[in-house]
Amino acid sequence: MNSTNEAEKRLKLLQIHSAVDIALFDKYQS
Repeated sequence: MNSTNEAEKRLKLLQIHSAVDIALFDKYQS
């Protein structure tokens, strides 16, 4: 079951990316 592992990796990367985006957005908003 390699496909599920890849999907989980992608999901984690996406979560990290969106978290960084939100942090940067907050920084520039204030």
